Amino acid sequence: MVRCRDSPKTGGEKMRRTIAYWLVSVVMVLTACGPAATEATNAPSTTVAEQEPATTVPPATTAPPTTLAPTTTTTEAGVSLASRMFLVPFQITGESNWTLYEQGDFLAEITSEGSGDDGERDKIYFTTLQPDGAGFLDVVSTSPHLEAGDVTAAEVGGIPAEKIDVRLLPGLNPQATGCGGGSGACLVLALDTTTSTGLVLREGMGYRAWVVPVGDNPVTIVAESQEARIGEWASKVEQALPDLTWQG
Repeated sequence: MVRCRDSPKTGGEKMRRTIAYWLVSVVMVLTACGPAATEATNAPSTTVAEQEPATTVPPATTAPPTTLAPTTTTTEAGVSLASRMFLVPFQITGESNWTLYEQGDFLAEITSEGSGDDGERDKIYFTTLQPDGAGFLDVVSTSPHLEAGDVTAAEVGGIPAEKIDVRLLPGLNPQATGCGGGSGACLVLALDTTTSTGLVLREGMGYRAWVVPVGDNPVTIVAESQEARIGEWASKVEQALPDLTWQG
């Protein structure tokens, strides 16, 4: 059998067929993908709401550097004062005009309101600060700026303690002690540099100190008054110390 070959196609005919082929392909693609493409194009835009930044609640702050102790009660024996902020909490009963202030972990102060002359009220300091990192008794016994008595035995709150009488030598140059005020020279015995809380001995004032080893925190208790009154004031403090109780 004789097979006849198709006659050769002209260039214009080939071009028309090529164009028709591509048109058909495009229609098929649009038919298959058109709805999905249209939906993707017309889909409503989604706006992601900005999240509020997380709010960090700051930790509760401690009480101000000097605050009246909240636990003050009056009894038949006098006023009972209990510390809460001081590193080694304590409770002591004193006269009705005693007021307890706490100046942070390292220092608590009892003021005898209305006592003394020229605004110099009798005070009692409780501190756990150690002068220059050394023991309180060693420092006051060897300081060239202090006149110190002998160390004697005592008892504070049921714990054997040691006590000593000291005063700042008169006539010192504040430049020598590194501390001065309106009444003359002074001496900073112990200072917490972070809070600037410290224990300062002043010219013209007398001091009796008790050092009590309460656990791992030696507590120094210092009675302060004008030199002419320190004997009387220290005796009052000494009467209250045996009944002092340690709460920690």
